[in-house]
Formats: sequence, C-alpha cells, structure tokens
Amino acid sequence: MMMKNRWILAGLLLLRSAAWAGTDSTVRFGIGTEVLVSPGFHSFLNDTYSDVSGGYGWYGVRASLPCKLNDQWIIQPQITGYFNVMTVKGGFDGDSTSTNAMGLPAVVLRFFPYQKGILEWSVNGELNKPIAGSDLPGASFQGGALGTGISTGLRFWKRLNIELGYLYAPVKVTTDSSSLQGPGSKTYNFGGVSFYAGVEF
Repeated sequence: MMMKNRWILAGLLLLRSAAWAGTDSTVRFGIGTEVLVSPGFHSFLNDTYSDVSGGYGWYGVRASLPCKLNDQWIIQPQITGYFNVMTVKGGFDGDSTSTNAMGLPAVVLRFFPYQKGILEWSVNGELNKPIAGSDLPGASFQGGALGTGISTGLRFWKRLNIELGYLYAPVKVTTDSSSLQGPGSKTYNFGGVSFYAGVEF
C-alpha cells in the first residue's frame, strides 16, 4: 500500500510540473511570423539593376527559446528565416524571377518594465549575424559584421507576442554589374522596420 501511495504521489507531482511548464516555465518555445520592410535591400537592387519588380523587404518565420531569468528579464536565443521573390527585367535571358533568402541567428535580451493582469510591455535588444543567399544574376551575398536590433513589444497571457522594432543586418554584396559604379563590393543593411506576431508554448 505504501509503494502504491508513492507512485500516486509521484504521478501527482509530475502532473503539477507539467501544468507549471505549460503556464510559466523557465524555458519555453516560441514561433511566429515577421514582415521586414528593408530600404537597404531595395537600395541594393536600385544600385545594381535597371528594372526590378518587388524587393521592398522580407517575409520571415522565427523560432525562439525564451529563457526566464526572473519575473522581468528573459534571454532568448532565436533564428529567423527570411525570403522574398522578385523579377529582374531585361536581362541577357529576358525577364527572370529570383528568390532571395536570409537567415538571422540572434540572441535577444527582453526586459518587462510593465506587468499587470494579462498584459506585459517589453523593451528588447538583440545581437545578430546575418547569413544571406541569392540567385540574382551577377551578385553574391556574404554576411558582414554583427548586426543589432531594438524593439518594443506587448505580451498577452504570457503567450501572445506582438513586436515593432528596427533591425540592422549588414550584408556584403559583391557584384560584377557595371551599374554598381563598376565591379566591386558594398555593404548594405538588409534589415529595417520589422513587425512580428507570435506565440509561446
């Protein structure tokens, strides 16, 4: 009977731990989508090509691991995958559609100065390292120095996140196009103004 009671107690403790993990655990998993408006990426296109359709920014999907340090601080490793699609007109082979991608691993520090009821307000800062690739004709991408970002966000029920911020993501572009002031390299900010919406589990 004593052994049976121990198993029941262990089961109850396990259920309690699982319930706690589902509401306010130390380490959670976050996923969401992002829209990134990037004047720097569009400047690269204007510098390099005479006629491009699209390329005003990126669509992204983010996965993160928010790690609770205390009630007001979270450190969050994350990675966001961005992509866009555009058409380059009048090339050697006529019009061509190109897909561009950028991976952005980052570490984010989140501070919550306001927490009341279901609502929390955060101020966030990040360090990132862009990794970009493209099949655009005559251009290749290479991640530059470390990037930075700052944002502010609202979190509801400790689950739903909405954030608005600015992202600096330096990418070195090497091109053989004469429209970029002769062959050479130049670093552009492929970041910009970002809007993110996601959930934490």
